[in-house]
Amino acid sequence: MVVVAHVLPADVRQHLRALANSGRLRRAFTGYVYQPDRNLERWGKSCDAVLGTRFTDFLSQRPELVGVNTSDVRRALVPEAVGQLCRLNGRVGMPHSTWNDWAKQRISATAAKSIRRGDRLVLAREFEAKELFQEAAKRQISRLYQLPTPHFATVDQVLRRELEVFPDDALLAEHNRSVASPRIDRKRAELQLASRILVPSDFVKTSLLAAGIEAGRIDVLPFGTEADWISDRLPAKNTRLVLHVGQLSIRKGTHRLLRAWKKIGAYRSCELRLIGRMRLSQQFLSEFAGMYNYLGRLPRPSLREHFAAAAFFVFPALAEGFAVVILEAISCGTPVVASRSSGAEGFIREQQEGLLHDTNDDEQLCEALEWMLTNSHRHRAMSESCLERAKNWTWHHYRAAFLRFVSAMVEHAGNHYGYATI
Repeated sequence: MVVVAHVLPADVRQHLRALANSGRLRRAFTGYVYQPDRNLERWGKSCDAVLGTRFTDFLSQRPELVGVNTSDVRRALVPEAVGQLCRLNGRVGMPHSTWNDWAKQRISATAAKSIRRGDRLVLAREFEAKELFQEAAKRQISRLYQLPTPHFATVDQVLRRELEVFPDDALLAEHNRSVASPRIDRKRAELQLASRILVPSDFVKTSLLAAGIEAGRIDVLPFGTEADWISDRLPAKNTRLVLHVGQLSIRKGTHRLLRAWKKIGAYRSCELRLIGRMRLSQQFLSEFAGMYNYLGRLPRPSLREHFAAAAFFVFPALAEGFAVVILEAISCGTPVVASRSSGAEGFIREQQEGLLHDTNDDEQLCEALEWMLTNSHRHRAMSESCLERAKNWTWHHYRAAFLRFVSAMVEHAGNHYGYATI
């Protein structure tokens, strides 16, 4: 099996680990992979010690590959290096996003040349699949498309509607680049070439159905929870602490959360803690001065203590495939308030692991926040339900379900493995 993934988010690492452990992985093509014992990383550590630089912090942003033989991984270091230089210096020729797209295309083209007789299946993520899928289709090899986000038409519709209410020129320009014709044409071609499309939530599936994709080609497999974060006992909770983690932006619903928090007056007695990169304008934020506590971006391991301490976690996203932060929250026994377009619907059960509200419905969001704040006596039972849910669907369970799905696909069994496996 051949796999293409320019970067390595949690679900891709689990795919590679599952395939490697089962002997199904022949080759994986990616960008940079962090390996602390390699010469490049050792050189970075030496520079950090002598010059006071932060190469190690920068390099380690890309996670290690656990359980995968490095000899089975091909790294496209030149395209990766060019892309990173452009990211650090926006004045270099094309913008970083363009170089990043080019790097993904180069990795896909390289992987396409590696296909051999006997390969039964290829797997690639959105925008990284076209060249690989074209070659695989010629050879009548099955093509599995991993789509972690909603269909681009749904995202475009949702964001444009929101930007009419909350104008943001920078975000609009960024979004316009993401839906430029060449990018959309590529994504559309990938969807057409895919034999099956693997998505993390019913929300993503619904967005594909709305775009005319056949239901029989779509399979739902929700992401897993963090087994290492799950405790046998409920952590001590601060009943006055509410948490919001992620990129703090319009797409994540941070702006609507702040408006709701102000409207119900919760800031007078409770703390709203924001963690992540702030993407809202200072002009907008000035309306909420003193109403929240902003900690900025934090290393992922340190997030566990914040999740564990919070009374509940809020994520009113506009269009997410399945926000991993929701799974991190329940792994720490923390109930969730989330929008129905966060990917949580179908996984989070109402008043068991949390509350769901309609996207962009400020009244429902306010009602959910007030219910959680005034029913703290229900939090313990909800926390216990969160831990139970988390224990029953870890990344270990995800890997097992993924392998069953791959086996069925290779054998043309036509089986579907989605929520029914939980």
